[in-house]
Amino acid sequence: MARYETTLFIPVAIDASFAYVSDFTHATWDPAVKSARRTDGDGPIGVGASFVLVSPTPLGAINFPYRIEVFTPPHQVRFIGQTWFARYHDELTLSSAPGGTSLHYAARFSLRGPLCLGEPIMQLLFRRVGANATRGVPDAVVRGLE
Repeated sequence: MARYETTLFIPVAIDASFAYVSDFTHATWDPAVKSARRTDGDGPIGVGASFVLVSPTPLGAINFPYRIEVFTPPHQVRFIGQTWFARYHDELTLSSAPGGTSLHYAARFSLRGPLCLGEPIMQLLFRRVGANATRGVPDAVVRGLE
C-alpha cells in the first residue's frame, strides 16, 4: 500500500477550513483533478456523502468515486473509494493553530488484483502525486472563501 502524509498550514479558522476541505467538490486544488462533483444530491455534507473526481489520462479520463466514511466537524473527515484497479482513502485531520488551521493530510492507495505487484513502484510515484495533490490546498481554501 502506497502512503503519503503531510501537514499544511491554512491561514483560515478551523470551522471554515473544515467546511471547505470536507466538500470534495473543491478537490480541484489537485492539479491532477480535472473536475469534481457530488453524486448523492444536495443535502448537508456528512457520512455517506459521495463524490467523483475525474482525472485526465492520455487515453481519456478516470473517474475516482469517493464516499465520506468518517465526519467529525471540525476535526476529521475520511474519504474512501475504489475503482476496478485500486482502493484508496484520504484522511484529513484539522486542529486550530495560531493564525489559522493545521491540516494533516494522510492518503493511502493500494492496487488491486495482479496490479498489486506494482506496489513498490506505486509508493515511489505516490510521494510525488501526493505532494502535487496537496500543495494547493491552503491557497484553494483562502480563494474559495473570498
